[in-house]
Amino acid sequence: MIDQTKNYSDTRNRLHCRERFAACVATTDADLDLASAALWLAAEEYPELDPQIYLGRLESLAERVRVAWSRRPGTFAAFDALRSVLVEEQNFGGNSHHYFDPRNSFLNEVLDRRVGIPISLSVVWIEVGRRAGIPIEGVNMPGHFVVRLLDRRQPLLVDPFCDGMLLTPEACEERLRQTQGNDVRLAPEDLVAASSKQILVRMLDNLRLVYLETEEYGRALSAVDRIVLIVGETPKLRRDRGLLYARLRIYGKAWADLAAYLGSDEGREEGSDTSNEELSLLREHLERVRHLAAAPN
Repeated sequence: MIDQTKNYSDTRNRLHCRERFAACVATTDADLDLASAALWLAAEEYPELDPQIYLGRLESLAERVRVAWSRRPGTFAAFDALRSVLVEEQNFGGNSHHYFDPRNSFLNEVLDRRVGIPISLSVVWIEVGRRAGIPIEGVNMPGHFVVRLLDRRQPLLVDPFCDGMLLTPEACEERLRQTQGNDVRLAPEDLVAASSKQILVRMLDNLRLVYLETEEYGRALSAVDRIVLIVGETPKLRRDRGLLYARLRIYGKAWADLAAYLGSDEGREEGSDTSNEELSLLREHLERVRHLAAAPN
């Protein structure tokens, strides 16, 4: 027998977490608390999660970094302090053995287990660094997120996934080739700073891809819905959401989103991220969804 009380409680909790996440991302990027938003993102999966506990843990780590950093000034000293606390003392590092485990994308799990993927570990470094007073930012490098400690003379690129390794532009290009192909060259835009909202979008898109692979379409849809809260409705998101609605047999909403995508400039134009063959398949899919949406149920 279905426990209706538990279902109601779970739904209410998810709605509360979604509302808190929406409130976080409704601010300007400069005012957005990345750690709080990332924790409310995770709270939909972890009903008992108390964000304040994990924010306190970040502050505790930052205090240890401040103590280590106070012994000598400068960017290299700041880097040494961060690496000493997060890598050497706390053993934060990349989960290369279980890279596609969704827990790697949830900040509470990363803080509990001390493993993650490049972007989630970078969030730890960014949020601890900022709380310690260290100028630090995320770098939205394709395929492998890194962080940068800011300095007018010599900014430092750091890879939190690889035990806080310092990176040269040449090393960044090599990482780019590993994920994008041998012919790819590092461009200036590949090392542009990532905003907090861009970081959250990338975290959610990682989750979307993981859940697609495991056919957890409801969770993938939840990730897309939260991306929409950050960036608004876009043709690509309507396409992705429409396909997920179809997988979940919510055919009316699937038809609305796919029709809107195919009627958009992106859905009609060549050169979009959807090929002509994919557009043809989407149109066929839309026609099937249209019939299913109109069928009695």
